[in-house]
Formats: sequence, structure tokens, C-alpha cells
Amino acid sequence: MSETLTYRGVPRPTKFRTLRQAHNLRKPVWACANCNLWFTRKPARGEACECGSGGFHYFASSTEAKRHSELLLLQRAGEISHIELQPVYPIEVNGVHICDYRADMRYRDRDGNTVVEDVKADAYKRVPLAGGKSKQVPVRDPVYLLKKKLVEALYQITIREVER
Repeated sequence: MSETLTYRGVPRPTKFRTLRQAHNLRKPVWACANCNLWFTRKPARGEACECGSGGFHYFASSTEAKRHSELLLLQRAGEISHIELQPVYPIEVNGVHICDYRADMRYRDRDGNTVVEDVKADAYKRVPLAGGKSKQVPVRDPVYLLKKKLVEALYQITIREVER
């Protein structure tokens, strides 16, 4: 039986069986490594899932967890392999460690190419154009953009941004 939390008198479950139940919550999500059951609170040390597994993966958002579920389905279908969560790319210049870039996921496609993905939320701002018109352009954190360019230059890879 799942425990419920209340927010302004409305009960909210802490476990979700479907992605739709947690899609609109902008909270971190912990997913069971075995059955992919979602938790919105951090599991206690030694706590096991209903399936008996004690391993959990941390995702910064439900969008990232949803993408991971999609990749698991692709892996079961044989389209991709070797899914790795949050791989770290150290950024070093002239032997000096500057910082680390942590991607969301890395996997190999059917052709053996390594694909690095970063899941981004839909954040847009309006930019004025000539003639009184405006258009929406995606907004990205400048630190993220710098790290992305450095990793792409140092490791000769392309980071694919997945938007929801």
C-alpha cells in the first residue's frame, strides 16, 4: 500500500504506476532499477521496492525519467544497447582539471555509434523582431552551453538535446 502525502488538504501519492501520474510534477524522481516503479521521495537506506529490488536510480525530473523509460523499451526491442546513466566527462585543459560535465544518458545505437543525450525542459523566451513581431527561442543556461561546447571539442562527440 502506498503512503500518501497531503498538499493543501489534497492527498498526493508518493508512488506512481504510470508516467502520466507524475508527468506534471517538477520534482526529482527515484525509479526502481528492476521494475521502474517511480518514487517522489528518496527511499530510505535499506528500503526495498515492492518487487524486492533495493536499487534505485535518481532522475532530476520526471521528464528525464520518462526518457529513460523510452530508452529501456528501445533496448528491449534491440534498437540500442549499453545504456549508462549520468556519465561524467572531465574537462581538462593543459593537464589542469577545470570542471566536470555530467550528461543525462549515454548509449550505443544499432550501428555501434555512441549517443550522448541531455534532456531539457521547454524553456522559451520571446525575442522582438523587426516590424513589431516577435518569436520564441529556447533558453539555455550559459554555463551548460559552455560545458557542452568544451565537451564536444575535447571528446569529438555531439551531445543530443532531447526536448519535451
